[in-house]
Amino acid sequence: MEPSMTIDSVVGRDRMPAILKTEAEYARWLDPEIKERGPLDQLMRPLADGLLEVEAIGKIF
Repeated sequence: MEPSMTIDSVVGRDRMPAILKTEAEYARWLDPEIKERGPLDQLMRPLADGLLEVEAIGKIF
């Protein structure tokens, strides 16, 4: 799955944070009974462009 353009500009193509929108999504993400990725696939989606603000604070390296 490709990250949104906003995320790609910050962390690159090989990483994408899980951004959970509701308490139900948060609960499912942390559910210790879920042992496989399948039930979590719906939560692993790129956030639409324009929903995050990006601000440079400095370089790590």
